[in-house]
Amino acid sequence: MLLAMLAGGCAVTAPVITGVPADRQEYVEQELAVLADAMERTPPTSQRETYARLQAFLAARPQIFGSAMAFAPGMAPGTSARLASPYVWRSGRSILRKNIARSGDYTRTAVAWYSAPAARGTQCWSEPYHDVLGAGARVKMVTYSIPVYTAGRNPQLLGVVTADVLFANR
Repeated sequence: MLLAMLAGGCAVTAPVITGVPADRQEYVEQELAVLADAMERTPPTSQRETYARLQAFLAARPQIFGSAMAFAPGMAPGTSARLASPYVWRSGRSILRKNIARSGDYTRTAVAWYSAPAARGTQCWSEPYHDVLGAGARVKMVTYSIPVYTAGRNPQLLGVVTADVLFANR
């Protein structure tokens, strides 16, 4: 099954990932925290807006390969679908996009970049994996994920925002 090939683990604290320089890890953590904060303060009101925000985030950050907003079940704006996860990634000089929910159920525990931060309520780095849901199985990367919550007295999980970094074997 394709989902079984996805990130198998997620470290709560940033590990030293061979193939990703420590300064790039720190950069990704800081930049994604800004996006997560913006998504919490002003949640997107449509899928179109979510894609636009992700594209702007990615376009301004060339060290990041891809980014997603994987909405919690039933929380995606502007759709009646149970799941929606707008994803944008680099392909040459272009930024491509797709709804990775159409490729599989990212809420399953086999998809650690979503399930670990959603369950733990904290950010994490994935293990290196091949991206079968998003950019393609030939792309090996690591993902940094941060859970995003609704505002108010009883915050609920809105989803998980991610930043992908290409993984270089050394």
